[in-house]
Amino acid sequence: MTTTPSTAAPSRTTPFDPAPAPPASAAARAALLDRLRGAPSATGWPAERGRSDPAPEQRRPRLEFGIPDDLAEGLAAAAREQGVPVLAILAAGLRTLLYRVASPWENTGVGEVVVGAGADGSWAPLRGPLDPGASFSGTSSPGTTFADLAFADVASRAAAELRASAGGEFAIGEPVGTAVEDCCRAAVLLGGGGDLPLDLVFALDPEHDRRGSLTYDGLRHGPGTAGRIVAAYLELLRAAVRDPRTPIGLLPLVPARTAPAPDPAASGAEARATSGAASGADADADADGWDITAHGLFDRTAARYPDAPALRWDGGEMTYAELRAAADRYADRIGTARVVALSGPRCPELIVALLGILKSGAGYVPLDAAYPRERLDHMLADSGAEVLIGPAGIEGTLSVPEGVRVIDLYGTPVDAPALPSHPVVPRAAGSTADLCYVIYTSGSTGVPKGVAMPHRPLAALLDWQSRHSEAGPGWNTLQFAAFSFDGAFQEMFATWGTGGTLVLITDDVRRDPDRLVDWLGERNVHRLVLPFVALQQLAEASSRLGRYPSALREVITAGEQLLVSPLVREFFRHTGASLENQYGPSETHVVTAERLPADPADWPELPAIGHPIDRSVVEILDARLQPLPDGVPGEICVSGVPLADGYLGRPDLTAERFVVRDPAGAGAAPDRVYRTGDFGTRLPDGRIHYFGRRDGQIKIRGFRVELGEVEAQVLAQKGLADAVVVVRDGATEKQLVAYYRLTEGHDVPPRTLRAELARTLPGYMVPFACVAVTALPLTPSGKVDRLTLAGRPLPQDLDAAYAAVLRERDPAPAVTPDSSADPDSSAALDSSAAPFAELLVELWADALARDTIGVHTDVFALGAESVTAMKVASQLTEVFRLTVPPSMLFDRPTAAGQAAWFTARDAANDGRLAGIARLLLAYEA
Repeated sequence: MTTTPSTAAPSRTTPFDPAPAPPASAAARAALLDRLRGAPSATGWPAERGRSDPAPEQRRPRLEFGIPDDLAEGLAAAAREQGVPVLAILAAGLRTLLYRVASPWENTGVGEVVVGAGADGSWAPLRGPLDPGASFSGTSSPGTTFADLAFADVASRAAAELRASAGGEFAIGEPVGTAVEDCCRAAVLLGGGGDLPLDLVFALDPEHDRRGSLTYDGLRHGPGTAGRIVAAYLELLRAAVRDPRTPIGLLPLVPARTAPAPDPAASGAEARATSGAASGADADADADGWDITAHGLFDRTAARYPDAPALRWDGGEMTYAELRAAADRYADRIGTARVVALSGPRCPELIVALLGILKSGAGYVPLDAAYPRERLDHMLADSGAEVLIGPAGIEGTLSVPEGVRVIDLYGTPVDAPALPSHPVVPRAAGSTADLCYVIYTSGSTGVPKGVAMPHRPLAALLDWQSRHSEAGPGWNTLQFAAFSFDGAFQEMFATWGTGGTLVLITDDVRRDPDRLVDWLGERNVHRLVLPFVALQQLAEASSRLGRYPSALREVITAGEQLLVSPLVREFFRHTGASLENQYGPSETHVVTAERLPADPADWPELPAIGHPIDRSVVEILDARLQPLPDGVPGEICVSGVPLADGYLGRPDLTAERFVVRDPAGAGAAPDRVYRTGDFGTRLPDGRIHYFGRRDGQIKIRGFRVELGEVEAQVLAQKGLADAVVVVRDGATEKQLVAYYRLTEGHDVPPRTLRAELARTLPGYMVPFACVAVTALPLTPSGKVDRLTLAGRPLPQDLDAAYAAVLRERDPAPAVTPDSSADPDSSAALDSSAAPFAELLVELWADALARDTIGVHTDVFALGAESVTAMKVASQLTEVFRLTVPPSMLFDRPTAAGQAAWFTARDAANDGRLAGIARLLLAYEA
């Protein structure tokens, strides 16, 4: 491979001036091959999502840029001080940049990135270890960087040999877009052109004309991304030459951030989370008036709209004045307490008691009776609750710690007037530093952990919600969420903060989407806050019934990733309601929001989670809390006002997830950052795109897979009401499994669904198995219980399991799938393909430990994995003396399809391959 010769004057001296490249000897080639064997797979700047195919003239665009004087001078000075060429520093900078953006939260250990460097026609790949804790100067040492630069064209001459010997893991000089993955997808040149057919090629001359250019792959990147690549590279180099001792994991990729305004209440947050104390001076009063406790906000609304309905249920309602009086009576019964546990069914008394707890100055701990007793006992004891409110006899269903006072939930009728001997007196609103609630979430160790949320973050949320939403007096908001879920708080107090009415629903209607459709219309419900799975079920029921809630104006979905399925589009096209996607873990509540466009036809299948709401700071950071450039995936981290105090009684876990970050600049105060464990990226317009849980990012056959993208494609298939994709452990690699629920009147057998997905998804993203179910398991908060699904054993016979689902739906189905039939058994094999197909059937049956398989059977649906495919590919290569890439087997998962591949190649071999197959079959016989 050659580069464009430098156009500079011959007399110019460059910082790197290698000797003329000698011919590549066999020994040199062998040495380089040995050094590159086992090189990492392709590393490059993350490609833009959904990028369209550019015009031919835009497939190798070039971005020209200037190198600032201070950087050029710094590069020259650093090169002199370290005794290395400038090119060494430039190459080390590019390796560091690509290392940082390739695995932004895995860069805590030693890894590798292979790049290329050269000047005046000399070119070679550079490989060496990278450790984020090592200094930058160590990565640009001569011994590490330039050992092989004298071998000018060794890599291009050895590419074919290397691909054959390393299973296609390494290639250099291949045009971008071929089937061969480049591990060296980047280059740095001094002088010369930038026309190498690689992903990124920097051509720089920092010491003379101080110009540079970036030639990039227009199929992967647009001009905006190219500009961000250049900016990140120059930012990193500037910091590296300023202090070469800086660890490469801490070199900035973006300009210094602006620190969020410090939270005056944060200094006591950890202590409150540890002790559960609910006291503290309200030193954080805000002149804007937003900083008010939830019950203080309710009282303010009650004073303004005393006769407006605040709470409605089947059979009655309460005005704001009545609800305030009832809650005050409950507060009097509670007396003085720091934490109060609350349990009971969805009823007016539960709502009144919850508001009464807050009015007493305590925080509440919801105990959902649907949880197992062992979990409830842990929550009650761990929270340190001094009072337990629940139905009569609750002491017999829970292990109540000694000293905990029990109050009957129904002991005081909600409509009872105040007794003269016990007058209701106005109560102080309290401090926003006080504890509001403790919500328990699942812990990684299996032990629930309590999130201690004070009033202040919730005050910011409610203030933003009141100004952001159209809801106001006269609006009816459904109380849908389980009260143990933090979404229930938003439903209640976002409604009461604007003078609306909270409408209670019975659990039997809540769980029945068909009844819910009519119920919403009959009660004139204007606003819903619900998780995606419930929204999808509601949309499916409306479509099936042909009826839609006519009063609905606003829908908010949160709690899990929003997927815009065809049924969801249809639902909003009929109702005309708005749809907003909100994001926020329990440790922060809502921190971003995305209001989708008015026309559902314009909605993407995977909407972004939007911009940060007021007073929240949402960043995309790497493993060392360093900001990442726009478009680079990383961990979603939150700082500013929305943070909870931490985990109740768990200072170790609090310190692990609520990290104190160093000041952003001189004189700046440290700020707390919550590490969500979620994976996302910032778009150029500032919105956040959510990919999923950090621990939900998986690699299959070397490719990173985002479950949300696969789920969106599954849901887009006709005839499906719900679908979830989970990950299970196979024998040698992770496997995707799609669980789906049918729309009434539709039949979508597993084989049909998998075949349709194979038309739209690359092979590595097609689920290993598709399993039909009558219902998807849900957590008490209404989310899909993915852990339960992932732990389920797969049915031995997917078709038989599908038939059982049809029988449960319809005891006498008109059509029962034939589990023994191949989906395309009628397709006859060409006679020339028959010997290949017969041999392939034997090889696959042996590899899968089966007596035989069908010629049209998907081998991966039978349990084949990457290792199996590589074994079969190796056998075929040895038999036919023809390189058989494993990718062919993935792309053609049946013996019939693979036989067609051999038939096409046998046409150029005068039937030699078919003759080999026949000889082997005859020998086996």
